[in-house]
Amino acid sequence: MTVIATATPVRVTWRMGEGSTVTCAGPGTVFTFGVHDPNAGSPTCGFTYRRSSQGRQFTVSATVTYRVTWAGGGQSGTVGDLTATWSTLQQVDEAQSVVTG
Repeated sequence: MTVIATATPVRVTWRMGEGSTVTCAGPGTVFTFGVHDPNAGSPTCGFTYRRSSQGRQFTVSATVTYRVTWAGGGQSGTVGDLTATWSTLQQVDEAQSVVTG
């Protein structure tokens, strides 16, 4: 018998390391060099640091929640949501203000 399980990202929660938390629906937008402008904000979910990390590093983590479904043997179902978390250290060297109007 063959059983196929599919994990679909339904939300990602970012902890930005300086006290902010951002929750985004779905997996977000994949950044592609040459297609997306690195100076533009994310079209689906983004964050802007308002201050530098002052020579230290922020611990940034992402927790992705997956909805897992399965099908096989003439049956199908849903497994409870599963999560996976990753983290990295990031240094924010400069934060700039832009005055408009």
